[in-house]
Amino acid sequence: MQLQEFLISAGVFGVVKNLRILIEELYSHSNFNIIVVCGQNQEFYDLLNIKFKAISLISILGYVKDRAYLMRKANLMITKAGGISLSEALAMQVPFVLTPAVLGQ
Repeated sequence: MQLQEFLISAGVFGVVKNLRILIEELYSHSNFNIIVVCGQNQEFYDLLNIKFKAISLISILGYVKDRAYLMRKANLMITKAGGISLSEALAMQVPFVLTPAVLGQ
């Protein structure tokens, strides 16, 4: 049986708040692969990579060119309420959970 996957999209600039806590909670309550896309926020990527590098079920990625591939593999996507992300998730029929809105959304 294939392991289920959560895809967490922090937004192109890695702006989802309390993401470290969210990752820790998901990991402690599930046996899912957790893939986190940090976007272009290198500082955020470095911080999460250091924090979770020893956990094989958690993958921290920076900016990715083929997010559609990750979405096709995901059983659930966690993201901010951005129009492009939501449109892509709806088109690909990926269930999603929205994090609290970021100013301007």
